[in-house]
Amino acid sequence: MKTKHYYLSSVLIFLAGALIFSIYVYRNYSELNEYLVSIDMPGEVTIKIDAPGEYDFYYELEDGKENLLDEDNSIPDFSIKVKGKDGKYIAVIKSPATKKYEYMKRVGTSIFQINPTEAGMYEVSGSYTIINNNKNFQLKYDRGFSRKRSVTIVNAQALFFFPIIVSLILFLYAYSRDRL
Repeated sequence: MKTKHYYLSSVLIFLAGALIFSIYVYRNYSELNEYLVSIDMPGEVTIKIDAPGEYDFYYELEDGKENLLDEDNSIPDFSIKVKGKDGKYIAVIKSPATKKYEYMKRVGTSIFQINPTEAGMYEVSGSYTIINNNKNFQLKYDRGFSRKRSVTIVNAQALFFFPIIVSLILFLYAYSRDRL
């Protein structure tokens, strides 16, 4: 094969890689919203737990809305309960670490965490302990958002760098053949 074909292949691999990278990032990043489920609070809702494990509930600060979180990353006088399909309540704990996410100009802070031992439907209910507090807000239930975002970032980096490395190798090979 002539060296100009190596140069051409190098450029085509680079351009194809850039196109595949762009499509992958666009499709996967726009799908991330599906992994953050909105829950209107105070109120009740049924959520689906896909597998046993650790799940977080985030308070998402929206532009123009009052920040209800205090300095301990909790909402004063608000409590949440989670009941399994067997009717038994599972432990809801204050998030042990400050987990945050930033996604499309939104910022979420983890305030509650559950650790169900089995998959299934769970009833989530939240209420204020002081009856005359009527501040409504949304919790975001993390249904795999953090994991999906991490996988998307790692795969996107691989899709970005692999074609660059391959096209660079081809380019350097063609260049070295021209020099001989």
